[in-house]
Amino acid sequence: MEWIECVLCIGIVAFVIRAAFYFHHNGYLPIPFFHDTTDTLMDWFNTAYYAQNGGEYDVWRSVYPPLSFVFLKIVSIKSCYGFDASVARDCDWLGRATIMTLFLINAFLVAQALRRRGGVSVWPRTIAMALGMPMLFALERGNLILLTFAAFVLAESEILSSVWIRGFAKAFAINSKPYLLITALGDIIRGRWMRLEIVGLATAGLYLVTYLLIGAGDPITVAKDIFVFGFQWADDKNYLDAASFSPSYSDILGLLQTPFPMMNFVGSRVLEAFELWIPLLIHLGELLVVLSLAGAVLRPRSVSPWRVMSLVFTLLLTATDPGGYVEIFLIFSIFMDRDRGVFFGVALVATYLLCFPFDLAAFKISHELQMSWLSDRLVGHDLTVSLGELVRPGLLLLVEYALALTTLLALGREWASIGFTSTSRRRFGAIPTAPAQS
Repeated sequence: MEWIECVLCIGIVAFVIRAAFYFHHNGYLPIPFFHDTTDTLMDWFNTAYYAQNGGEYDVWRSVYPPLSFVFLKIVSIKSCYGFDASVARDCDWLGRATIMTLFLINAFLVAQALRRRGGVSVWPRTIAMALGMPMLFALERGNLILLTFAAFVLAESEILSSVWIRGFAKAFAINSKPYLLITALGDIIRGRWMRLEIVGLATAGLYLVTYLLIGAGDPITVAKDIFVFGFQWADDKNYLDAASFSPSYSDILGLLQTPFPMMNFVGSRVLEAFELWIPLLIHLGELLVVLSLAGAVLRPRSVSPWRVMSLVFTLLLTATDPGGYVEIFLIFSIFMDRDRGVFFGVALVATYLLCFPFDLAAFKISHELQMSWLSDRLVGHDLTVSLGELVRPGLLLLVEYALALTTLLALGREWASIGFTSTSRRRFGAIPTAPAQS
């Protein structure tokens, strides 16, 4: 399997080089990078603008906990944020340097985590993580997941030996991206109650401290903003934008409910089959994951924490729409898994394919002229629906099915072994048999 990983890793590097040449020639990054060439890094600087000027929750109605704003206030230059976020992006060299530093730190931490894990291909997986599309997409967007991921690796790997420091790192990650609360399921299944207590206390304490530092963002306000955002996002969502690097089919299915004339491009039969079978495949995958997690509850020592985490992340990514960069958590969890079975091999290959920074346009919607922030010039590019918008969610479903099946088969073999052993011991008199019923 190691040589296959090396070949796939070389493919990832080749497509990164291809993207660099494409940018040099055209002045903007190719698909599947975000098509708005003016919006590079703006996830970071939009958030930093409110961190420096206030109004995080009463004006912007942010869904981020206070920690993000406290951190960005420290690592940004206040004088740059007097006008708007796009001007601040050009002025705030500290913010840009922090983004790149976090990117490099993440690559280093992944290498250290894989090396300490042992039994895995360290360098192909490190390169795939660092130069794979989910991490590069997070870098291009300047998303705070770069900070979250560093804390996540420190919390879940064996880089740190102190359970207290690892607990604080996990609390930091949860305060940055609250959906990471789902990772506590692995600790619950394995009965790590002390770790859960440490993480719970650290999470609450860090939330309280950061709330007091900015004087806004209490849990009720954040929960309300998340609730309101969910409805507004569903009503106002640009599914064409959202589907550009989505991990699930939810955006494509949503696009089919809009006036967008998809039928003109692919035909009615394809659309009808898609709308029928894709939801069925999604729900079947969810069922397999739930069964796998239920088996892990019954036999917690038979399923590794990394497998539990991978299963939970596949459920999150295929059933919801948290953003394509969230795949970095799933990819890291799979890369930390030491399984060598056939189904896991399928999941591993599909995971590498998810890292490929490459896509092809299926059909063109329009041609747009925009300024490219990266090249600082006017560029013309096509707005398209790409093949990757169909392939990537399919690969993720394949990962979900393969992980669930390899887990269920391992659990099944163990249950069969337990039953066979008990029967054999009974047969040879080690376990007394019950008297025959007359």
